[in-house]
Amino acid sequence: MTTSPRPSSPSIRHRVSVPASYAGLKDLFDECLRFADRHEIGDDVRHDMYVAIEELVSNVIRHGGRPGIRPRVTVSAALTPGTLRVTVADNGPAFDPLSVPAPDLTQPIETRDIGGLGIHLVRSLMDDVQYRRQHGRNHVRLRKRLRAAGSGERTPE
Repeated sequence: MTTSPRPSSPSIRHRVSVPASYAGLKDLFDECLRFADRHEIGDDVRHDMYVAIEELVSNVIRHGGRPGIRPRVTVSAALTPGTLRVTVADNGPAFDPLSVPAPDLTQPIETRDIGGLGIHLVRSLMDDVQYRRQHGRNHVRLRKRLRAAGSGERTPE
């Protein structure tokens, strides 16, 4: 696992890179926990971001490998006043998870197609989700507004 804090700027930045494996996912979560604790990120945002990261990284672990090659996952976080932005990047085959059609939640579970619920959950938990393929890597960018201290309201952007 490699971590690298970024130089100071208007935002607080952090980056961690791990092998796309369940052991790597544990290391990633440990690092995310330290970041969230250090910057006093609320439990609601922390939970939603953990679920989204777990879903995206688990997809890379299950589907992103090629014979003999295990991809790496890099998670970058940028904390600005009112917003947490996280990018999950991997060097697996090109795949836009946002191209997966939303599941039809009106159908009984027995008749639904397999897959798509995790990405639906990511979209539901985040305020914004974007995908791009750049320099041979998949990049999924997540944005979550933070709640104002002492209130139940999210901060405006």
